[in-house]
Amino acid sequence: MAWPNPFRKEDENTRRTYGYTFQWTPGHFTPEQMHPLKYSYDVTAEEALNKLDEISRPPNNALPRNKDRTAKTEAGKEKEPDYTPKRDLYALLRDHHEEDERLDTLWKQVNTVPDWVDWDQIARGQDVFYRYGEVALTAVSILLKLDFYTTSFPIILSIHRM
Repeated sequence: MAWPNPFRKEDENTRRTYGYTFQWTPGHFTPEQMHPLKYSYDVTAEEALNKLDEISRPPNNALPRNKDRTAKTEAGKEKEPDYTPKRDLYALLRDHHEEDERLDTLWKQVNTVPDWVDWDQIARGQDVFYRYGEVALTAVSILLKLDFYTTSFPIILSIHRM
């Protein structure tokens, strides 16, 4: 059982969703503001995908769950499953972006670094990760192991007593 947080503020703006508690602020969208977003999408990517579908059609039943992996032949022996390579949309876009304006627009969007990227800040973050990342990941893994053993210890004792 977790200890309650004495500093957490509970009021009419407190929301609990999927085990997560947060404060609703004016920065959150209302349901009326979110409703039109359900029907919005990336038009450029949709047009590019349609063009890539014209260049290389996706195979029927392309999802792995639609294929029988243990199909048997008439003799009762298992035949080798047909593992055709997946359609690589990035490679298709890379190879054909100069042929179509819609593909070229998407290619430029994907490969252009935004102006707001601060390379000095990224370098500082890398330095911090290189210096402390290994220690932090080791500590987290140890804590996870301890949490597993402390939560399963009473179960182990109860099984041992049987």
